[in-house]
Amino acid sequence: MIKEFFKKITCEHDFQPMTNLYGDFIYMAGGYRSISKCPKCGKQRYSKDLIKRENVPVNKFYL
Repeated sequence: MIKEFFKKITCEHDFQPMTNLYGDFIYMAGGYRSISKCPKCGKQRYSKDLIKRENVPVNKFYL
């Protein structure tokens, strides 16, 4: 557990887009529109903006 904590705080995050949220999922995620995740440490970043890229899944819900 401590090792994972230090891994997250020392990681140089390379956030990859996971999903864009639409409809009721926006309310379930606290008003956020997209979720990105760092593949190195697993940290998630929530954003109120949509990810404008092709091939980003929609409502692939990971909370």
